[in-house]
Amino acid sequence: MKRTLAIVLCAGLTLGGVEPVADASIQKNPGGIWIENDSQTEGFATVNLAYGSKLNATFQNPQSVGGLLECSLETVLTVDGKRVAFLPTETKAVDEPSEIGYKTTLTHYDANTEIEMKRTVEIGTNSMDVTVEAIDKSKRDRQISIEMFSSVPKYGQEVGTYRGSRFNFGPNELGYDVSVNFRSADVSKAAGHAIESGEANSVGEVADDGAGYQYAVWNKKLPAQKSISATANIFIQTQPTAKDTDRDGLPDEWERYGFTTADGTPLPLNRWGADPDKPDLFLQLNWMKSEWETLNCNEVNKFGANIEDFQKFAKCAEANANVYRPSRESLMELEEKFAEHGISLHIDAGDLYSSVSSYENKHGGPTEDYTPLYFADGMSKRDKLGKKRQELLGARESVFRVGIIGDQMEKGDWSTGTGLVNDSAFYVAYHDNVTSQEQLRNTILHEFGHNLGLTHNGALSTNPVNTEEYLPTYKSVMNYLYQWSHFDYSDQLYESIPKTDKNYPKEKCEQDGVVCYEGKYSVPADWDNLNLKGKYIGSGEGIIGAEEVPEPSHNITARELEVIAADQNPGKAGFRLAGGEDAAVVTNRSTDVLHGEIRNLGLDLHKFTVYAKYPTITGAEPIEVTVPGQINANGVEPSARVEIPIKNATSLRDSTMPLEIRIVNAEGKEVFKEEYQVSVLDYTAEEMERIREEIEKNPDASDRLKESARRILDPKAGRQAPEEPDRIDVATPTPQKPPSNTGKNTVGQSEKSSASDNVGMIVGIIAAVGGVLAAAYAAAWASGLLKL
Repeated sequence: MKRTLAIVLCAGLTLGGVEPVADASIQKNPGGIWIENDSQTEGFATVNLAYGSKLNATFQNPQSVGGLLECSLETVLTVDGKRVAFLPTETKAVDEPSEIGYKTTLTHYDANTEIEMKRTVEIGTNSMDVTVEAIDKSKRDRQISIEMFSSVPKYGQEVGTYRGSRFNFGPNELGYDVSVNFRSADVSKAAGHAIESGEANSVGEVADDGAGYQYAVWNKKLPAQKSISATANIFIQTQPTAKDTDRDGLPDEWERYGFTTADGTPLPLNRWGADPDKPDLFLQLNWMKSEWETLNCNEVNKFGANIEDFQKFAKCAEANANVYRPSRESLMELEEKFAEHGISLHIDAGDLYSSVSSYENKHGGPTEDYTPLYFADGMSKRDKLGKKRQELLGARESVFRVGIIGDQMEKGDWSTGTGLVNDSAFYVAYHDNVTSQEQLRNTILHEFGHNLGLTHNGALSTNPVNTEEYLPTYKSVMNYLYQWSHFDYSDQLYESIPKTDKNYPKEKCEQDGVVCYEGKYSVPADWDNLNLKGKYIGSGEGIIGAEEVPEPSHNITARELEVIAADQNPGKAGFRLAGGEDAAVVTNRSTDVLHGEIRNLGLDLHKFTVYAKYPTITGAEPIEVTVPGQINANGVEPSARVEIPIKNATSLRDSTMPLEIRIVNAEGKEVFKEEYQVSVLDYTAEEMERIREEIEKNPDASDRLKESARRILDPKAGRQAPEEPDRIDVATPTPQKPPSNTGKNTVGQSEKSSASDNVGMIVGIIAAVGGVLAAAYAAAWASGLLKL
């Protein structure tokens, strides 16, 4: 592992070669000179050269995780104890030729001290020289003091050194290197605070608490009509480990070798599919459990005949069973949309879906308990999303953003979500008025867009028009006019057009409640202006590299295959007949019960009807079984156990019995049918007793055989067979489709079945929510007739 300290907060300064500054925009005004460099390479981005005493600048490298670094330099002159006044209105600026970039000289005269001051500023790509010259216009010798204060606030507490007449400081890795040289100063110091830096007593002092604030002073005797000067040089360059070639906020070193945070959390981006030459986005999606799952209705084995259990049943019967998860297809479409624009989107949606390569521990999925109003706790949306970002991501917030899907945000608020601009958290409100996966998918893209620096009127970095009205031509999922009809960010420049233009979208702007903006605007393409880095991506302390672990096996489990296929298998089921101690029928026993397990192969909980057919009974009423889906809230298996009591077994004479199991889903479609052969033991009471005694006395009989004999061959459990077998005739429901727009499911049987089928009763189910008597009680409770 390549172990290097990484403190990704901002930038630093170091010494290196000087290169010419790229073409810059220069604006002169009464207060000073504003220099802005639009270059997409390393260098000073802006310089505010005030005609007063202070200079402010920013430095950045768009291909670095260092971000934007602010620095400043202030000059103070004192002559014979009097401070020289800077007079912006009297200052003259003269540009001069320069081999490395831009050079200007600012000159002004202070009549009170009879001192003329010249400040010459020369700006290169990485280097800036500031020379202050004081010229005595009087006819007497003077005592002059030139003081310079420089600072890089973000690096205030970074440890520094003094070598070769330079203060050097900055993070150890993943930032910028900074050096400041006060040439031939009489006294100089670097410290973690401005006041402390001014307490210098010698040259090159460095405080223990940092070096981000620097101070120097030149004390000279100035003869009449002569001059003295002082020069400060600031040099900044990107550290190699801070390179971010693809500008996605993730350092190249992280993407090549992985990263381990200060708390030991490994982030093996190199194994997660990150590429230093192609932008990568990592998104975690979490969502609410349904109310039904939050109440743990899916864990109920059987509601007991008591008030406490009936209260639980009544709550489960009325609970909101809607699910808030997106479909796998929607998530794949989101990834494909970014791929079309050269960006790899990696989604962690828990067991539902993950495209993060070699991802061992999934964090997405239904982690949030149901609540009808997500932001009703008094906390602001910004604060709550910030809190959830920390809870759901933790140390991984330097790589992942997080989206949360739930119900309505606040009472009376039917908007579709909220996202923090240039941040890493958003919320999607999948409430009653959001009714399709396409709408949910588009809303995820919309709110995610806010995290990526987009507003409703274009990218924040492009200074969009400030209006709450809709821009009629701006075709983007970010624009409310197109949020649910256009699954894409804008990929071209959109400008305002007159209402009379044939391309003006009158049909949208003339809808009730829609107010379209009538002013002029120009919105650059969203895709060209995404902020992939944001506020937290690539930030954090730790070391380059993630501990190597064995490559995971590529053998996929049956459970994983179930989940992958679940969105294509709604209403489908599987069944297994259980083995074990009671997997056979004993004819002379009154409690013959076979056990089975129904498995829901779809994503969501579903009601199935199970029919059993065997030779000893003509018919019995089937039972509905509610089975959790493949994606459930509490890690419960998507299955339910059933007990199949075998009635009238005394009429069996063969050594085997056929058992047919059929399962019909809530839409009346038969989704499972299988015939099993079950062993039958046809002993009389006398035979049972004799065989058991022989086994007990046999020294070669195993303990397991003896235990089976004691349990199965118990004549006390037997009973005499009735002269006529019980007959319970129940008509099997005819297959039906659920009524349209009711949301109710009708249980039925396939057309291949008939009322004359021999059907055995299924009892003892897990999560059985139904039954005529229970429904009646639930109705009475809901109506207030029954007080609990």
